Amino acid sequence: MAETSYTSHFFASDGEAFNRHHTESTSSAADLNRLGGGAARGLLVGALDCRRLGTQLRPHIFSRLFNLESYRCAGLVSKDLSKIGGHNVLNFGEAALEMEAKGANVIHLGCDSTVTGLVSGYHRASEGDEENRLMSLMQVTARNEMENYIKRRSGQTSPLAYVLAPNGCYKGSNLSFFGLRLPEPSVLEEDQEEHLTYCAGEATFVGVSGKNAEDFLTDRGVACEQMPCGLSVLPRLCGKPLSKVKKKSAAYSRLKERFGKGWIAVEISDIPERQEIDFANAVSALAVSKGLGIAVYSSRSIGRDAVGRQLKWEALLGETAEVMWFGDSDIWEIAYMIGNAKFYVGSCLDSRIIAGAFCVPRINTPRADRRNVDYCSVWEAESIQDVLGEDQSAWVSEMNRAMEVSPSTLQRHAEATAEAFFSSISIACRQTTLTTRLFAGEKPDHFGAVLHGQKIASDWMKTPEDRSRFSKLNKSNRSGEAAPSVRDEVKKVVKKFTK
Repeated sequence: MAETSYTSHFFASDGEAFNRHHTESTSSAADLNRLGGGAARGLLVGALDCRRLGTQLRPHIFSRLFNLESYRCAGLVSKDLSKIGGHNVLNFGEAALEMEAKGANVIHLGCDSTVTGLVSGYHRASEGDEENRLMSLMQVTARNEMENYIKRRSGQTSPLAYVLAPNGCYKGSNLSFFGLRLPEPSVLEEDQEEHLTYCAGEATFVGVSGKNAEDFLTDRGVACEQMPCGLSVLPRLCGKPLSKVKKKSAAYSRLKERFGKGWIAVEISDIPERQEIDFANAVSALAVSKGLGIAVYSSRSIGRDAVGRQLKWEALLGETAEVMWFGDSDIWEIAYMIGNAKFYVGSCLDSRIIAGAFCVPRINTPRADRRNVDYCSVWEAESIQDVLGEDQSAWVSEMNRAMEVSPSTLQRHAEATAEAFFSSISIACRQTTLTTRLFAGEKPDHFGAVLHGQKIASDWMKTPEDRSRFSKLNKSNRSGEAAPSVRDEVKKVVKKFTK
């Protein structure tokens, strides 16, 4: 991505756009002002029933971004994740019953879960008794019977776990995709490929993040818009919950007290076992040479018991360096910890994007599916290395070079990425029924339309009689050509206010 300097229109109330490099002050987004006209009902769809960092943060971002009069979060499994900072998630069947689908906006919060099959997605999201029941059924039940069981339990009828079609319970809904990613399109089965193509073709807006998704859809005649991940604007839209971490989080206070000179944020969820020792040695050597501590966590199992993993990585990393496990915290504490780290390294792409939003130097570990490379090839600055090389003996020097990227480069890139995201959102608002909330110091494309709607509401429809006449006109227009009597009524109102 070209390193172009932009000036963002999305300023915080204190005049700063976002958290500066290595600073403690997280700038809050300005108070979100609904200026009337255009509030919609929204159903936020994705792997929101999984305990993953980026997945749990996206609903907060998009619910603050869009002007929604009401919204619900939906996935395969009903689950209350508010204890880790997430939402109360409904399964697709319950969400359809609670929220009228016709006219509602089904907003797909795209991530790598797009390619998740129905069975594997339900297995990943299930917990407790349902997880045990599912494991037992998988031992004795054929695949098609398993799929039918999951469809009955979840309300999802498609072969892809987190892609809803505008039919059945959701007939008449408005589909849109934001940040759709396809790490490896080749893993899609034929029916999954057809379903994704159909749903994307029916959507009013398809935003993709990465070359794979763009190539997949354009080859099938589906128009799409390249856009960064929504996590790239996390500190701009979620400043208030992030700022509470510094004031109220005991875990973050302990981290600050222990590592006064700073820390390296290390994410370990998808590091292959054959690379664990070399990776731990490289990170430890880097931390010792810089005089920093290591805050280690997993982005994939937030809030779940991970004592075994904790002890393992504390032993691997703690032979020469100071280590603190940070994986028991909630999503806001982990995000704030990443945002105030001196450096980020790990397997998680979402954690990398969060680090980029806070202007933190970063690098990912190599992955077999190359999802990090796919995203970074489009949305990372050319001077910032995407992943560590295959030569594990060179990892320490590669991490050192990644840490030496100048703060000004990191800041320019964060601004450019946020500007690109908001530009894509402006395009989405023109193509869908969605509008954004308004921020202090910012005038989006629909600003004039909002003011016009306010004027109509305040000047033209003050009395019940005027409102009744316009209501008749709207009903007549929906059913066909307005009757002459209704047109005469409207002319009277127009004449009254245009003298």
